[in-house]
Amino acid sequence: GASNVRKEAGSFSAVLVFLGDLAKGSLTVLCARILGVEGSWILIPIAAALLGHWKSAFSNFRGGDGFATLGGACLILFSYLGLLSILISMLVQLGAQRMFYSSLFGVVIGYVVLIALNIFFVGNLNLVLGFGGLISLALAHAINGHRRRRNAIVWEEADQKNQV
Repeated sequence: GASNVRKEAGSFSAVLVFLGDLAKGSLTVLCARILGVEGSWILIPIAAALLGHWKSAFSNFRGGDGFATLGGACLILFSYLGLLSILISMLVQLGAQRMFYSSLFGVVIGYVVLIALNIFFVGNLNLVLGFGGLISLALAHAINGHRRRRNAIVWEEADQKNQV
């Protein structure tokens, strides 16, 4: 996603990718609502957007983790509660930058905040828990991707040693 674009193309391009991914999640929810999708059924188009983000035809079927896409969906689904949880998640990520998997840690904290805010202000957790399932899938996808990349580096280093 945006973090990989930042490493390869710079901050400006990363901001554009981040905003595009955020818009993708937001538009998914808005379009589904226009088409009459309500309640927990709204999670199906969000899951489709997440899967499309992971396996994008525009990037040779390789995509990011989908957290910005889920963030855009969260903004529309949970309005100000979603915004507050995303802001807290981002603050945690900024504060924990030296930690391994700081972005994943920030997402988990943001989701816990979303649950707490919904318990306190709304009381209905069905949609929040379903959304948590999608976050769990994105976390599993991200951890698996990190592990694959780390193993690829280890194998590459071993190959270089064997060639010497």
